[in-house]
Amino acid sequence: MKKFIFLLFLLAFPCFVSASSAYIKNFEVMNGRLSIPFQQKNNIYTIYLNDGANTLEYVYELEDENSKIEILNQEYIEGIENIFTIKVTDEETKDIQIYTFYLEKEKTQSVNLDLSNIKALEQKKEIPHLKEITIVICSIFILILFKFFIWNFYKKRNS
Repeated sequence: MKKFIFLLFLLAFPCFVSASSAYIKNFEVMNGRLSIPFQQKNNIYTIYLNDGANTLEYVYELEDENSKIEILNQEYIEGIENIFTIKVTDEETKDIQIYTFYLEKEKTQSVNLDLSNIKALEQKKEIPHLKEITIVICSIFILILFKFFIWNFYKKRNS
C-alpha cells in the first residue's frame, strides 16, 4: 500500500529540477590578463591591466543568453582598491552569480645598480694548523670517553 501511495505521489506531483544557468561561459580581457585561466564556477579573479590602460576592455559569453547582466566599476583609479563586478541573474530561476575582478596595474620598474658604494669583501684570515689542532683535540676527547664508558663497562662485565 505504501508503495502505491508513493507511486501516486510521484505521478501526481512531478518535480522538475533545473540547473542554474546564471554563469559566464567565457571571459577574456583585451587590454590585460587574468591572474588564472577563467572558469565559470570560480568568481574571484585579479586582472592585471596593461601599462597606460585606465578602462577595462573585455569580451564575455553567457551560458544562457536570456540571463540579465549588471556591470559595476570598470575603470582603474590610481591609489585605491579597484573592484570590477559582474552580476549575472537567471530570469527563470532567479539565481544570481557575482563575479569579482580586482584591477591592478602591471608595474615595470627599471633597476639601477650603483656599484660605487660597494666595498670588496675581505678574505677571512685562516688560523694556521686549525684543522689539525681540532682533529687532535677531538680524537683525544673520543679516546677518553671510550676509556671511561666502554672500557670500564667491558671490565666490569668480565670481572
